[in-house]
Amino acid sequence: MTINLKVNEDIADTLEGAYEGFKETVKKYPFKRDLMTKDHWANAWLYVSSGYCLLEQSLKTLIHFYDHTFDLEAMKKCGHSFSKMNDRLKQVRPEIREQMESAFRAYTSLHTYANYKNIGEFLQAVDRDYEAWRYSLIETRTGKDAIEPTTVHLIEEVVRLAVWAMQKALGRDEPLLTVGDVLDTRIRELWEEVGTGERLGREEELPIEEKKAAWERLRDATFPEKEGKRSYINGFMYFIEKEITDGDLFPADQIIEIAYDRMMSNIWIVRDFKRRIREELEEGNGNLRELHDRIYFNQDACEYWDAEKKVFVKDKERFFRTWSGEEPPQSTAPSSDSYRGRTTG
Repeated sequence: MTINLKVNEDIADTLEGAYEGFKETVKKYPFKRDLMTKDHWANAWLYVSSGYCLLEQSLKTLIHFYDHTFDLEAMKKCGHSFSKMNDRLKQVRPEIREQMESAFRAYTSLHTYANYKNIGEFLQAVDRDYEAWRYSLIETRTGKDAIEPTTVHLIEEVVRLAVWAMQKALGRDEPLLTVGDVLDTRIRELWEEVGTGERLGREEELPIEEKKAAWERLRDATFPEKEGKRSYINGFMYFIEKEITDGDLFPADQIIEIAYDRMMSNIWIVRDFKRRIREELEEGNGNLRELHDRIYFNQDACEYWDAEKKVFVKDKERFFRTWSGEEPPQSTAPSSDSYRGRTTG
């Protein structure tokens, strides 16, 4: 019997399919976040162990695409050493590596508990704990042998970057969207869903033209156009922060219509949008959950998406002055301690 590598196109398609399946499984069946550490880690075992396996195959294949001397035999000699894989990743074209690192920085600027400066630092951590995670259900490790916290979402992100780089090697010119780009698009889609005729048509008191106009007025108040572009992600973050102090996602002064029927139309649209956000969180959008919870549970944080630098900036004063010209409100959010313990897994 002969074992060999698939052709490059088949490998890329197979790994992309596996990545999509892994992502959807994590989203649809999120592991339980129990209070007891041992239960928490046990519930994460299936995701982390399989995620590491997918990560290993993705990285080895990526190296192979850019260095054909890294064939099946070389992969076997490399074993499960993520440190060796990280060294071999230097064979990938510099501009591709830099785009991957830039997207990684964007991700860790949101998921700040993933305290890694670059992909290499993350792979060093995986190298240390790969075998340990495989046996974590039956072993107790303490002190210098303790397993470091990780997150399945970061594993998922690095696999996504590797799959993208493979596609680039095959000449498939797909743009690399960062976590901020993806979030901005999704928030816009959720808002536009609320503005469809089907959803606006639920309220029978006003003609559809009036309801559409109300939706557009709220859009302009919530997601103002700046330099020819609406930042849905920053508008969302601004009003999440305002909800902490004002008690509502859309404060009363944003309901700019005085007439009762129009005011009720605005309120209905606001409630429907908030419902769509809750549904998205319940459906397992981990990035939106992280953004939402960072603002709620981190006393002094206010994330600002810098679309030019492709990074989240933790700067409350800059955010409020840039977005609205206001001074930041006094936060009444819980302390960050309760938040930090939620994110490991």
